[in-house]
Amino acid sequence: MHFNPRALASLSLLLVACGTATSLMPTGRHILVLPPIGGELDDPSIDIGAEYAIAVTTIQDAIDAAASGDTVDVPAGVYLEDLTMKAGVAVDGAGTDETYVVGTVTFDGSSTADTTLSDLTVYSSDYYASSTAYSGNGITMNGPGTLSGVQTVWFENGVYVTGADGVSMDRLVANYNWYGVNIDAATDVTLTNSLIGANGAGGVVANNGATGQIVHNDFIGNAFGGSSAYLTGAISSGNLSSFQIHNNVVTGNYYGVNCYGCSGNWSYNDVWGNTTGYVNDASADSADLSVDPLYADATNGDFRLIETSPCVDAGTDAWTTAADAFGTDRPQGLAVDIGYHEYASSAFHLVISEVMANALVESTGEFIEI
Repeated sequence: MHFNPRALASLSLLLVACGTATSLMPTGRHILVLPPIGGELDDPSIDIGAEYAIAVTTIQDAIDAAASGDTVDVPAGVYLEDLTMKAGVAVDGAGTDETYVVGTVTFDGSSTADTTLSDLTVYSSDYYASSTAYSGNGITMNGPGTLSGVQTVWFENGVYVTGADGVSMDRLVANYNWYGVNIDAATDVTLTNSLIGANGAGGVVANNGATGQIVHNDFIGNAFGGSSAYLTGAISSGNLSSFQIHNNVVTGNYYGVNCYGCSGNWSYNDVWGNTTGYVNDASADSADLSVDPLYADATNGDFRLIETSPCVDAGTDAWTTAADAFGTDRPQGLAVDIGYHEYASSAFHLVISEVMANALVESTGEFIEI
């Protein structure tokens, strides 16, 4: 089939366009992956005049050649390969709308917290070849690691975290999967500043004693392919799982927050416009909102808050992040905002202290139009 990365739906448009926050890159050698046919070295962070330690033709060859502390730079292009990460190695793309890995990525049990995947899209090879959705796991994390500015599309699980301790996901876009993120028997898992939408069964599901934090995310249009049975919904937690769920916008989903034998707590979430807001053991916290978040242009994928949004300054500083999905510091007002975007008004103000038509002869009848 003809692959057109630009044709991905507008759900991820804004985060793709603005996902240029500084990646969590360790120091060390840089290994350049030469772009495939149709790719290009147009990433401003890649200096082709610089001396790279190694230049190879596949991402996996670069990972295999890297040592802990090295960075693999992946220019724009479509790379048809499965990847297995290496402990302490960072793989950094040119952006989610530029670098596409058509295949899967695996963090195995030997990975470490500074094993990092950033600024690229992981796209289902089955969907690429035959438009078959919901097959396999996009990113499997059997060990710790960091995802930063990554998109996953058309998998059974966009990200599958199992048995790992210490997984960080920031600025994740997970859409058109069966589950956006599936967390199974994993501990200390954090999901922040992410956009999770249009996943068939649910946005995030946590099960079998999983623990962690779900903070400052937007969940939009999930769970319309699932059922009321067990763990479906924008955010679902069950079977002794315990998560802190705060400062999230949960809107337009079939089910909103679903707790089935879970613990942990949730507060300061805006749960609005879902077919059912709370399911099974879940119920609204006294600090939760249920109001239209007032996005800038949801129809065209702009899920930033506008100045009059009730989510502005409505979050809790007890569960927050230093910056939002677009690199804006939190808070910008009296308190942090709810959701992945922190609204920031201009820091510049125009003050007109005096207007005079003619400073010397005021009787001339001149005027000024502002």
